[in-house]
Amino acid sequence: MKELYILTDLTTDCLHPDDDGLLEALNDHSIKGVPVVWDEFTPTENSTILIRTPWDYALKREKFQELLHKIESTNSKLINSVDTVRWNMDKSYMNELEGLGIKVVPTSIVKKTKLLPETFNSLTYPIVLKPLVGAGGKDTFLINSAQELTQASALEGRDVMAQPYIESVSSIGEYSYLFFDGKFSHCILKTAKKNEFRVQEEHGGTVHKHTPSKAHLDMAIETYKKLNQDYCYARLDFVESGSELLLMELEVIEPQLFFTWAPDAITTFAKAIAKRIN
Repeated sequence: MKELYILTDLTTDCLHPDDDGLLEALNDHSIKGVPVVWDEFTPTENSTILIRTPWDYALKREKFQELLHKIESTNSKLINSVDTVRWNMDKSYMNELEGLGIKVVPTSIVKKTKLLPETFNSLTYPIVLKPLVGAGGKDTFLINSAQELTQASALEGRDVMAQPYIESVSSIGEYSYLFFDGKFSHCILKTAKKNEFRVQEEHGGTVHKHTPSKAHLDMAIETYKKLNQDYCYARLDFVESGSELLLMELEVIEPQLFFTWAPDAITTFAKAIAKRIN
C-alpha cells in the first residue's frame, strides 16, 4: 500500500472535519493517508505528499519555503507540484492570469507598501487591500477613502495587492468553483455577514451549496481551460460584475474544498490523487 503524507497544521492536527472520509476514499485506491503537521514534518527520500490544511503557512513563510526545498531535495512528489505552490503563494499571479485573457478583478501590486494617499492615487475608492502572501482573510481591509488608510497599518512595509471593492460581494456573495483533475465538481456560494465584506466563516460568513446557471458554469469552465495546467485540485473564486464572472483568486495550495456540501466529490478527489501517484 502506497503511503501518502497529508499536510495539516497544529490546529487541525489530524484532518479538518471538511475532509472527513478522505482516508477511506484513498484506502479504496490502496493508498494509506498519513496526516502530519506540516512544520513538524521532514520528508524522507521519495515521499509522496498532499497539501491539505496547513492554514498557518503564510505566518511562517520562510519555514514553508524550507519544506518545499526539502521536498525537492528528497526527490519527493508534491500534489499539487512544488512549482505550482511557489507560484500560487504570491498573489501577483493575478496579473499573469489577466495576460492569459482571463477576466479578473483588476489587481494592483504594491511592494514594500507605504500607506500614503499618493501610493494609491491611480485607484478609485473603495478598495480592498490584502497581503500578497496570505490566507483566510487575515490582514485584509476595506478602505473607503484615503483617510482610512491608517486602518490598514498591519500592511505597512509589506507587499500587498489592491483590488476595487466589488459591491456584489456584499449583496450576493463569492462563488467557489471546485475542479478535480480538470473537471468541474461542485460550486459553493459564500456570503458575508451584515456589515462585513469578508466571506470566510472565521469572519462570520456562511456557506451554501450552489447550482450555477449554465452561463456562469460555462464561464468558470472556460476560465479553467485558459489556465492550461494539470492541477489535481483547484478552487476558482469568482464575483459577479454585471453579467460576467470575474476571477478574484485561484487557490491551488490549501483551499477548503467544501466536501461537507458535496460528499460524493471526495471519491473524485481520491481518484485524481491516485492517478498522480500511480
